[in-house]
Amino acid sequence: MNPNDGKLKLVIGNRNYSSWSLRAWLWMRQRGLVFDVVRVPLFEEGTDALLQGYFSGSKVPVLQHGERIIWDSLAILEYLNETFPHTKGWPEQAEERAFARCITAEMHSSFHALRDALPMNCRRPVAPLEISRDVQQDIDRVLAIWQRCREASQQQGPWLFGHNFTIADAFFAPVVMRFHTYAAHILGVFRETETYLDGGGLEIGNGRCHRRIQHHRPGGVVGDGFIKDMGISITQEIRQRGA
Repeated sequence: MNPNDGKLKLVIGNRNYSSWSLRAWLWMRQRGLVFDVVRVPLFEEGTDALLQGYFSGSKVPVLQHGERIIWDSLAILEYLNETFPHTKGWPEQAEERAFARCITAEMHSSFHALRDALPMNCRRPVAPLEISRDVQQDIDRVLAIWQRCREASQQQGPWLFGHNFTIADAFFAPVVMRFHTYAAHILGVFRETETYLDGGGLEIGNGRCHRRIQHHRPGGVVGDGFIKDMGISITQEIRQRGA
């Protein structure tokens, strides 16, 4: 696969509501890829017609690279990782890489109770929601995954596997936002992270988020501060970029 095969075009829905669109867009922005964005209004009368030419089953996201069409968020990011190796979509170490692929695939195929009860909605005012047993089990599973990642990476860097924002981070980012939006009750489960600093480095969209996630305290793991503040920053950027 040749990265010079043509321009990259990403077809997405509204990033406030389409978590699958957000995953592909966020990772491509984070890894510095240059691409055009085509936003398609979803669940409207003309949606199917607008997506018909992409052979994606009227679903987003879709990536067009020259004449090549790739649909499904995970397939898109795997393709980009292979085509642009400098993006380093997966951890370098084999054990971490295998684990990252496992948790990404699990997020891709599971957590149905969480998805149904806490739908993606960045515009919703932050407010708690009653959590059922099934949803709490999904939340506990996500938190256990995050803790395992942070322990394995020995807190080297702010992301799940250290300093590099991987495909796994992109896949779990919408969950961070869900936890923040619905004020999911996870306070006290993990230690707090370091506070944000102004002028930070979370690159999203054409601009830069006003704050960034700092390195965690020694021995700390992803906590409620990470969930709340990352959710706020990504939400602000999406709103600034007009969905």
